Amino acid sequence: MSTHTPPLSKGGSTRTATASPSISSDFRELLKTTSVHQLLLDKKNAIPLVALPATASIEDVLDRLLAEDVLSVPIYTSTTSDDNDTRYIGLVSAYDLLVYLSNDLDFDEDVMAWIEDGSHGSAADRLARDLQQPVLRVVEQLDLASKVVTVAPDDSVQTLLALLTRHGQHHAIVQASRTSTSAASYPLPCMISQTDLGRFLTQHFHQLGRILDWSVEETASHRPSPHRPVTVPVNTTAGAVFRQLSMLLASDAAPNEGGGALAVVDDMGSMVAECSAAELRGLNPARMDTLRRPILVYLRERAGGQLPRPYICWPNYTLTQCLAGMVRLGVRRAWLVDDAGVPRRVVTLSDVLRLFAPSSTAI
Repeated sequence: MSTHTPPLSKGGSTRTATASPSISSDFRELLKTTSVHQLLLDKKNAIPLVALPATASIEDVLDRLLAEDVLSVPIYTSTTSDDNDTRYIGLVSAYDLLVYLSNDLDFDEDVMAWIEDGSHGSAADRLARDLQQPVLRVVEQLDLASKVVTVAPDDSVQTLLALLTRHGQHHAIVQASRTSTSAASYPLPCMISQTDLGRFLTQHFHQLGRILDWSVEETASHRPSPHRPVTVPVNTTAGAVFRQLSMLLASDAAPNEGGGALAVVDDMGSMVAECSAAELRGLNPARMDTLRRPILVYLRERAGGQLPRPYICWPNYTLTQCLAGMVRLGVRRAWLVDDAGVPRRVVTLSDVLRLFAPSSTAI
């Protein structure tokens, strides 16, 4: 059973959720004058775009996400000899696939019975059938085409930040424009991510202004409705955890609860792990039996034997420390815990980037 945690009892924010971030004018100007091209040069490890056709199966997408160790894959409908003329119709993530599959499977009684006692019923057959559906159905049902973010190397960091924030995306596709003046030393098209923007911020900490003195709690409270952690006990099966996660992601409360993941807690309520839809990468009918295992066993086996630790922050952590840790570890969220290790808030990389986005796109 999942639980919602109450607010922090002490050390709360002294600012209101509507307080304006204090960001220097010099940094605002830097956002306008720095190009995506410069971000890619600093990245140093930009790789060619890994994309799949709309005819690829959902299972193909899950396998590719795992094989490439990425969180989303661009989907295209047609291409020419020029990759920059390819039409991308969606960026499909494991989150999207979990929501889509749950609309049909719903991790209903048949699936849960199979997970709990091994009785197959029709659940495995349905999963096998659904995994063979073309990913185009996911794109169409979830209207992912309207959320694709595409930028050119000459576009500004401010433009990239505004587009990602407006569309709620973690990645953008970089394609050369016919009027581009930047000589690329990296492959095009390629992907650029929120982490790349986070790295840019850490490289310019000295220009950001007083906002860096904010605590993690103040950063979380800047949202109109801060993310409330949703927790599950350590002995919960992986299948039951994904069932809970799919219900959360598909609900109206999704933007304000969980930060896109569930916190796995011990008997004392202390956080020991996190589980997101990314842990479904590589799922196929042959691996369905792994969903019957306790979530910690499932997570440990997927990571090669060592349980991945969540990124935890304490109430006295500053925004500087929080963001630097996110970028260094390559994670999307930080969990704010109390002195007992109980999760109280979730701060996502999206939350941090919104603080620096143009006011017209702030959420």
